[in-house]
Amino acid sequence: MTGQPITTRWLPGWRRLPLVSTVLESGPRPAEWSRPLQLVMIVAGLAAVVAIGLTLTAGWLRATGTLELLGEGATIPAVAMNPVLWLMVVVMSLALTAALHVSGWVRAAIWLVCFSAVALLTSTALSLPAAMVAVACLGVYIGFAVARAGQDFAAYEFAVVLILVSVSAVGPSLLSVSTAYGIDLRPQAILQFETSVMVLAIPILMVAGVALAQITVQLVRWGTAQIGRIGATTDPEAPAGGPLIAVASALTVAVLVTAVAQFFAPRAVWWQGQWAEAWSCAVVLAAVAVVLRGLVGLGNRGRSSRLPRNWEDMTLAVSAAIVGLMVPISVVLSLSAVIGVTAPQVTEVVTEIWRAVLSPPAIQAWRCLVALVLLVWARAQHRRGGSWTVWVLCSFAALVLLTSASAWTSGRVQLTVDDWAVGQLAVLAALVGVIVAAVRRRLTRPRVLGLLATAGLALAIPFREFLAAPLEVLIGVGAVAVALLGVVWELATGADLTRQGSRAFPQATRVLLWAANGLLGLSVVALAALTRAPDSTAQAFAELGDYLLGWPWLMAALILGVVQAWTTAGRTRPPEPALVPPSAVGPHPAFAPPHPDQRVG
Repeated sequence: MTGQPITTRWLPGWRRLPLVSTVLESGPRPAEWSRPLQLVMIVAGLAAVVAIGLTLTAGWLRATGTLELLGEGATIPAVAMNPVLWLMVVVMSLALTAALHVSGWVRAAIWLVCFSAVALLTSTALSLPAAMVAVACLGVYIGFAVARAGQDFAAYEFAVVLILVSVSAVGPSLLSVSTAYGIDLRPQAILQFETSVMVLAIPILMVAGVALAQITVQLVRWGTAQIGRIGATTDPEAPAGGPLIAVASALTVAVLVTAVAQFFAPRAVWWQGQWAEAWSCAVVLAAVAVVLRGLVGLGNRGRSSRLPRNWEDMTLAVSAAIVGLMVPISVVLSLSAVIGVTAPQVTEVVTEIWRAVLSPPAIQAWRCLVALVLLVWARAQHRRGGSWTVWVLCSFAALVLLTSASAWTSGRVQLTVDDWAVGQLAVLAALVGVIVAAVRRRLTRPRVLGLLATAGLALAIPFREFLAAPLEVLIGVGAVAVALLGVVWELATGADLTRQGSRAFPQATRVLLWAANGLLGLSVVALAALTRAPDSTAQAFAELGDYLLGWPWLMAALILGVVQAWTTAGRTRPPEPALVPPSAVGPHPAFAPPHPDQRVG
């Protein structure tokens, strides 16, 4: 025992713990990076620590320091402005360094966004020397990019780009006439930068909102797997034992008691609130089940699938598609603000277009189009071998198409989801399946595990935000705490794309873009914590991500538990949410009965 590592002696099986296994499987692996890349990532890591530190100490900084006006109704601690500006410089430097070794539309997109941001920063100075410095820096960068084309990544590339970006970002403040009269341009620079790059931060912020749903499902799945070890057997059709039935019954009774307490409230509340929410949630769940049955099939005889360990890459792609319409308009708006210095009518026209794009009917129409495209893609993916991702995409499409009914009916039809009602309805459906199986004397362990997982998830969903409670105590704003937890979770589990590279998209470029994306999200969250703006974009899009992307994950897991409660292992093997590798959770993963060919025990 003395020769064993500490983790083996004191934490046996620590790699199998929930969350830990996901980070180990899908997190970054610095050992696989080249030495120059590791050096650059040290700077990026330092910037991430600064951003997290600013977020956690935002309340103290606001209470003890001088506040500067930042836009309308928002203030920022004066001592935090330089660190925020430095974070913005590092983000642009990482992105522009990554653009040196990639070609095509990726480079064009990075250049367009970063150059428009620099142009917007320069326009705040209203100074010809500042504009000349920015243009000179951009010219040097383009020449440097041409010289480094086709070369391997080197650490000095980041240093050169960092200097150029720093000069072009700080130059307007030093050369502005306003600075000579004692006017601080830093708040305006921070506001302009946030305006120009915020659209790029939306996907990472939406993914941050999904983190609570993913962590909740993973924890419930792990807990169900541990309970499933009670009386484990190699026979998938073995009858459920008394202890397992007792635990499942206790959780089910807890859910039903909560439902009764809510639905038998005073009549006015019951009729106007809970009853309407119950019908709405029932319609949404039924629609999701119908879509899954029609496109995927709730039970394909003997069909297995290769499942992803996480849904980070797909979630990021879906969130980017949701806001895809905003990206070109945002860039044009940034450029028009520069042109508008001499031609104000250009800015007015682009602003009207921006308002039209952001109108509720246009947003709902775009989301419905994305949902339909994803339905077609999910069906094609299922034909190649269905997976948990396909289930979640179908749930997303059904949720978006149904909840958009209010936009098309002028609010006459409003369908939504409720934290309590969705889980309660799923538990009722699973309970009926278990009762039918018991009457037929087919109450097997997988069926009871399905009910157990559904009941556990139904109880956990309303309290998933408590996962961010420790951070909320430090930050003081619950939505910002959730966003911070989500961005950190995405950084820790969304590095699958950086594991390999190609000639057109090298590994160094992927790592740099992964770091720039994560650091951008952390910077926006830090800015939201520092400004305490009531309509913070970080908070709004994290909540949108929880609704549009987190709820499909939760509903798919609930329906999967219901399916398991109704079907037998011999007939159906529905896909499992592979947030933890099956080897890490034992012989009885939640939401999925053991396959006859799978070795158990």
